[in-house]
Amino acid sequence: MAAACTSDNSEEGCVKDSDCKLDRICVEGSCEFLEAPNNDNPDAGGEDTDQTDSGGQQDAGQQEDTGQQDTGQQDTGQQDAGSDTSDDPQCDPAADSDGDRINDCDEVARGTDPNAADTDGDGLDDHTEIFREGTDPLDPDSDGDGLSDGDELNVHDTDPFEADTDQDGVSDGDEVDTYGSDPLQTDTDGDGLDDGAEVNDHGSDPTMTDTDGDGLDDRSEINSHASDPTMTDTDGDGLDDAAEVNTHGTNPAAVDTDGDTLEDGAEVNTHGTDPLSEDTDNDFATDADEIAAGTDPLVADGDGDGLLDGEEAQAGTDPSVADSDGDGLNDYDEVVVHSSDPLLADTDGDGLDDAEEVAYGLDPTQASTYNDGVQDANRWFVTQCTNNSGTITGAYQTQSSSAGNWALALDVDYTQFVELNDTSGSSLGAAAFGDANSEVLGFVVADTAALGADANEMLQLRRQRLTNHGTLAQDWSLGEFTTHDGFLAARGHYMLQTASAMTTGQLRDTLLAEMGPFVATDVANLPTPNGPSGTEFRVDLTVVQRTQGAIVLATVTEATTLGANPGLRALAKNAVDTTALTAASATPTNHCETFGTFTGRAPVEFYWVLDQSGSMSDDYSRLQNVYAGFFSRLPTMGFDWRMGVTAMDDAQNGQLLNSSGWHRSQTNFEAEVQQVVNWTGNRYEEFGLKVTKEGLTDMLGSQSATPIRTGAEVISIYLSDEEAQTFQNDPLTSPTGSQLMSDFVSYFGGKTIPVSLVGDGQSCGNYDAASYRQLAASIQGAYGSLCQSLEPILDHMLDLAAARATNYTLPSSPIASSLRVYVGGQAVSRSRTDGWDYFPETNSVAFFGPARPQLEDPANGVAGERVVIIYDTLSP
Repeated sequence: MAAACTSDNSEEGCVKDSDCKLDRICVEGSCEFLEAPNNDNPDAGGEDTDQTDSGGQQDAGQQEDTGQQDTGQQDTGQQDAGSDTSDDPQCDPAADSDGDRINDCDEVARGTDPNAADTDGDGLDDHTEIFREGTDPLDPDSDGDGLSDGDELNVHDTDPFEADTDQDGVSDGDEVDTYGSDPLQTDTDGDGLDDGAEVNDHGSDPTMTDTDGDGLDDRSEINSHASDPTMTDTDGDGLDDAAEVNTHGTNPAAVDTDGDTLEDGAEVNTHGTDPLSEDTDNDFATDADEIAAGTDPLVADGDGDGLLDGEEAQAGTDPSVADSDGDGLNDYDEVVVHSSDPLLADTDGDGLDDAEEVAYGLDPTQASTYNDGVQDANRWFVTQCTNNSGTITGAYQTQSSSAGNWALALDVDYTQFVELNDTSGSSLGAAAFGDANSEVLGFVVADTAALGADANEMLQLRRQRLTNHGTLAQDWSLGEFTTHDGFLAARGHYMLQTASAMTTGQLRDTLLAEMGPFVATDVANLPTPNGPSGTEFRVDLTVVQRTQGAIVLATVTEATTLGANPGLRALAKNAVDTTALTAASATPTNHCETFGTFTGRAPVEFYWVLDQSGSMSDDYSRLQNVYAGFFSRLPTMGFDWRMGVTAMDDAQNGQLLNSSGWHRSQTNFEAEVQQVVNWTGNRYEEFGLKVTKEGLTDMLGSQSATPIRTGAEVISIYLSDEEAQTFQNDPLTSPTGSQLMSDFVSYFGGKTIPVSLVGDGQSCGNYDAASYRQLAASIQGAYGSLCQSLEPILDHMLDLAAARATNYTLPSSPIASSLRVYVGGQAVSRSRTDGWDYFPETNSVAFFGPARPQLEDPANGVAGERVVIIYDTLSP
């Protein structure tokens, strides 16, 4: 406590206390009298009330001056130290031996050392302690806090009378000397905890916000997380407290946050599981249970069978094996789909494993699925597959060429087969083959230098070579498709009329020399060119684009011979449909597929988009001539069909001409075609592709007045002798035209199959309708010449629809000659009038005429007919 001052203007201009008289101190530039503070310590500078000060002032409570004469001693100006020392022979009131501005007599009276300016050695001279600060000059630590008064005042600015200046619960001395904290701040490190709480309650460091250096400040550890601020890992689980809070969201004060019996550290560092979830992968098994069982707690379905690991534990199945009982049916299908026993291969004990029953469409939980007294193992379609479990013999024989890197499974009827060599005896990678009577002759050629950017272009280049030998009376090309072994292929069927008569063998050999990388004189062992003679030949041609070059397959059949023996068509087709072709080393594998019954046939919409220009009138006259045959064949097809017609007039927007929309009437169709012939709108611009897009957009929408049926195959049929107006304005070869075609291909893909009967600007029509052909080739459609006979082209179109609208698609690509088909337990022949046929483009079987399987009609008690298809595949 500092001494009080009274004003005295006798001295001016002081800077420090030593500039003033002994009983004065410097206050704001003026020397003022001191009145020593009373700190309840008579030795600490309190004024003696019984004395008269040395300046002649009367002490309070004393009598007035007695009138005695002064001793003559001059007033020293020093203040009475509290006792009368004038008679003390040992002190000199005028002396200040230690220069502390307190005369020796006063020092003696106060008990301070007159020879030591700082009696208690605390860094404050006695004068300062007595008259300025009021501290005890005899006690170096007035408040007993462990800090000297001088250090408190001069170094730390603390209160020498208060042991805990900042009242934080830690003495100033401990703050300075023991903890290094600030005695003037209750929270030295600013972490939200008072220094006293840190020291006394928590044991944390009051000078560090994060005592244990774990990334969490001490306050949040105590107040928010209940963790120990002096331990980096409070719960000892192997994760630092900060990592638990900031990274993992776990409780730093709990070893196992999610209560799954796995410590948080083990979940994070060892198992990679979520320490906040007792079931990390949500498979209904806790992480601890999965680890104990040996399953992966991070993978819900360890064996990938569709049944979660926890569900497998409940079912008693093996979570590491997809098919616990090894019956070919995975555990999920057994438990969830079929309710069969996943631990028993033959749940119903009928002699068929559960997977076999499912494959046959039978109930694996019922020994007699139909409750008709027949054990499922004895049903006709089961025994049919069982009896044909080996590869099919007597149907085909595999020929191969290592030089050509191909293997070809040819019908056994091809008894003639010669691998062709050059004049030195080396293989040319090609072969010629034929049946016993040389009625169907063919060849296979590996052309490593094949020209063309893709399979379709390669096909068209070879088609052009056909025209070197005559006229194409029929010209039908199918768009690109992918073969069973992953290559792109394109097929064409042509009727070639030669300028002069020749044998089938002569034409085959001529084409062989033009389709391969060699000429006729390079071949040393060509077979004798036998076979029927004529001027019209069916040529089936396929090009398979390989990584390097191509494989070319072709068959040649004389037209009259083919007409007399329709079975030759399948023989010719099997050799070129790509299902029998693979790499040089191949192994056959047997398959048996069973199909259940169906209540309806697949829907097909025939969307006719007709050129309304006057130049088309003769083409529509030819179309009228084949109406009857076309419509008579439709009811024999295995699909549910409807017709619709629109014109290429831009104003028509692709809308159907018939006010009632789609129909099945030949009469309506004839009327619609006649309406196009007599078109009253724009007859000069044909926007065929544009109006098709507009029409499909409407009819596939939910608000259409003439909607397309859900799931229907839409066959868009173009008849035109001119290029689409869109590409007359912007040719296909221009950047704009190329982009427009790309847009059309992108839109039509998956919505419709285009069939283009168009002119080529040379032998047919004044303009090349290339855009229609390109669209068909790009999305597995078909195209032919408008100027050729329309009847076979319409037949091809129906076959194309049959290939896509069928309920019988095979999971693997068969060797076509190995196919065996059974309906209702009876074998069915391959025929497009009363039987079945196979279509490699869609890998499907379609039925025709009376051979179509009976549909199921539950309302009338009619049971449908099952179908069994047995075949071999050829795999490299």
